Amino acid sequence: MPDEVFDVTPEGYYDPHYEYCTGCGRCAEACPVEECIVMVDENRFDSYDSPWEMYRKDPKGYIEWVESKKGDERVVPSYVTGMGMRVEKGKKVPAKVR
Repeated sequence: MPDEVFDVTPEGYYDPHYEYCTGCGRCAEACPVEECIVMVDENRFDSYDSPWEMYRKDPKGYIEWVESKKGDERVVPSYVTGMGMRVEKGKKVPAKVR
């Protein structure tokens, strides 16, 4: 289940715990915030460090980092596990630092 992949922060945000992620994409489908959770090639990342911890230390730096990792492509897994995926063009949504 996608909700088991996320740890709730003390502030009430959801921090993905990537070691539990199966890449099914259900969380990206269910998230009501456009471009908040996107599926990208995991090879773009060099660690499973907590995105929330990165954001807390440097919000602006985090936004720049994550936007560079997201790139222009989104991976869309098949509804049937193990049946492949397709790649679609992503959208650019202005990021906001709180």
